[in-house]
Amino acid sequence: MEIDDQTILQDHLTKKEVFDWNYIVEEGDNLSSILELQNIQGEEALNIINAFDGIHSLSKIKIGNIISVNFNEDKESIKLLQYQIDNENNLKLEKIEGSWIAREEIIEYEIKKVVARGEINSSLFETGVDMGLDFATILKMSDILSGEIDFSSDIQKGDSFKILYEKRFLDNEFILDGKILAVEFNNQGETFKGYHFEIDNKKDYYDENGDSLRKIFLKSPLNFKYISSGYSNGRFHPILKRVMPHKAIDYAAAHGTPIISVGDGKVIFANWRNGYGYYVIIRHANSYVTQYAHLSGFGTGIKYGAKVDQGQIIGFVGSTGFSTGPHLDFSMKKNGVFVNPLTVDLPSGESVRDELKEEYFSHIKELEKQLNNN
Repeated sequence: MEIDDQTILQDHLTKKEVFDWNYIVEEGDNLSSILELQNIQGEEALNIINAFDGIHSLSKIKIGNIISVNFNEDKESIKLLQYQIDNENNLKLEKIEGSWIAREEIIEYEIKKVVARGEINSSLFETGVDMGLDFATILKMSDILSGEIDFSSDIQKGDSFKILYEKRFLDNEFILDGKILAVEFNNQGETFKGYHFEIDNKKDYYDENGDSLRKIFLKSPLNFKYISSGYSNGRFHPILKRVMPHKAIDYAAAHGTPIISVGDGKVIFANWRNGYGYYVIIRHANSYVTQYAHLSGFGTGIKYGAKVDQGQIIGFVGSTGFSTGPHLDFSMKKNGVFVNPLTVDLPSGESVRDELKEEYFSHIKELEKQLNNN
């Protein structure tokens, strides 16, 4: 899909360069076919493709991203090609002394810090959208505090929040929201806080005491309607018609609801298993194992031996195996023994080190001032 220079300015490319030709990647496109649109073929196309692939895999070219070109004076050969990798980086190819040189460049946005405040009347997403927040910012806010608040079940009307975050501009035109610097969320009368801080070039979020907000496990593995059956040593099984232990949590949810891994780990089982139906088992650090049963299907790439990240989709709600309706049967083991996922005391990530505490407290004091004075 060809677009003119005025349209391209809306799509996250720096306005400091004006390109002769701009193209939005469509389904079925590859770099070779895109170059052919400008009659760039043969050895020249191959050189461009090899230089590009040396920095950013051609298999990762995304539909909707932008390729921009500047031509030489003859208008028949390329002197500069730019590809929008994501909202943070561009890849640039430039012909220098007869050779194509590829490099990644960080998009240099103009940053403005703003504060948003809201009170929830219906849902967190509706409130956030009404305030002008984009979906990514709302998701990020819930992700920061996901180890403290279960945003799928704990949010109530009257809860409130405020965030200090970045808005990104190019040549004074708003492009997209940036990172969240501080967040304060009042949930059912209890206040939770999070602050952005960098340690050893690693950026993360911490509470007012310097403790990490990054929990090893999320509060829940999906957006559920309600808990249909809790953790119990004796529950009447609706299909087997006898009392037996139920050392899991049943989350009722619509068929097809995405299920995520509650933590980083490795898949040690992803297949059909008798009464569990389609079933996934993930081994985590510190001798934890989580199990997900009655799935309708598996997430992309979920198979034995696959590594998974916290929050990655590993399957979808179903009613396979011994099940009376769509739900997720979720269980957790520690050192081979079942534990209640809702009550087990789970470890957090590393806290701010003692030698950095003074710097951290000074940092969050300034963030608090901005959060409350804007």
